[in-house]
Amino acid sequence: QSLYEHIKSVNPLLQVLQIHGNPDLPASGLPAYFDEVIAHAQWADMVGFDLYPIGMVHGAVTPYSNGEIVPPGQVVQDFMTWLQTEVPQAQHVMVLQAFGMTDLYSPEMLATLDPQVVASLAPPTAQDLAEMLAATEGAAAVFWWGQSNIESGANSQLWADVLAETAQFAATF
Repeated sequence: QSLYEHIKSVNPLLQVLQIHGNPDLPASGLPAYFDEVIAHAQWADMVGFDLYPIGMVHGAVTPYSNGEIVPPGQVVQDFMTWLQTEVPQAQHVMVLQAFGMTDLYSPEMLATLDPQVVASLAPPTAQDLAEMLAATEGAAAVFWWGQSNIESGANSQLWADVLAETAQFAATF
């Protein structure tokens, strides 16, 4: 609250942005997490989530999935719907996954893990990227996170897919 009030006292036109993490909690912990997001949202002009639904599991639990894992595009759609319903006073933002989980670790670190686990950590496909972007309808801003890890090397195809899907999405406006 004090930070928000200070920023607004300096310049009331500055936008205060809150990005909340993807809740990696059991379904029983989600209500308390979402209550905290709502409580903090009163001190922001823009509220959103940082969603990384592609890792060892293809998808994630959402506010509406009753503890079930749903596909990545549905993850983003459910979080957008939740924001529109529960935080209508703010503009909405999404940070989407533009990396594979293996992009975050050195080859030495990955060598210490079970090879089957490493093999299961596929990056988002072009279809995943397109579905996640399409699900951001109504967002004031969409950001990709992780692209600095994929500009070259083994996942250069992922970078090409991020660029292509973003261009195609932007052309719809």
